[in-house]
Amino acid sequence: MAVITLICNQCGGQVNLDDSREFGFCNFCGTKLLIKSDVIQNTYNTT
Repeated sequence: MAVITLICNQCGGQVNLDDSREFGFCNFCGTKLLIKSDVIQNTYNTT
């Protein structure tokens, strides 16, 4: 397990995620962040 640090594209907050999971959420705005082994992409929370 490694921790990945990302910048949320929705709010700009710094997010630390566990790379053994498929996705995580921004602690600041709730944006769902998908993690893939070769690509990191953001999907936006629609709720």
